[in-house]
Amino acid sequence: MKNIDVRKALAFLTPVDEIIKVVNKGVNKRVTGPVAKMKASYTIPS
Repeated sequence: MKNIDVRKALAFLTPVDEIIKVVNKGVNKRVTGPVAKMKASYTIPS
């Protein structure tokens, strides 16, 4: 896992939306950054 290209490839190959749909029955939403949308410090980038 030292090679950044390998890590990127694995990230692109992981079916995150499908995992959320199956494991969490579609209840959760995908988080794409370090701050969750429900946090007060979350702002929408302009």
